[in-house]
Amino acid sequence: MANSEADADHVKVKTEMLQLRLMEKRRELVRIDEVNELIDGLCGVVLTHLSSLPARCAPRGDLAIRRSIERAVFEVRSEMANVCQQMGDKRVGRIGADGVIRRFMHRRAIIVR
Repeated sequence: MANSEADADHVKVKTEMLQLRLMEKRRELVRIDEVNELIDGLCGVVLTHLSSLPARCAPRGDLAIRRSIERAVFEVRSEMANVCQQMGDKRVGRIGADGVIRRFMHRRAIIVR
């Protein structure tokens, strides 16, 4: 009896592993480090372009306007950082019955092993 139970558990685990591999190949399941790398890259692009606004918007040689735009950009970056921090604080990982932490983003689960 114990042997058939162990066999059933083995088949169940193997099936789950195959399903996870298939989901990964279909890009329905992605590694959290890939997501983090993408987010870091996107944030870098946004921050770089925001930082270029003062030089692009201020008339050449008008340091007063340029400094004013720099302050506004700094305020916007600070506000964005605060909002992102709050969003991160709300995105608490949930532990499933199988002991796997799942973080829910955009109604899709990202499984963290």
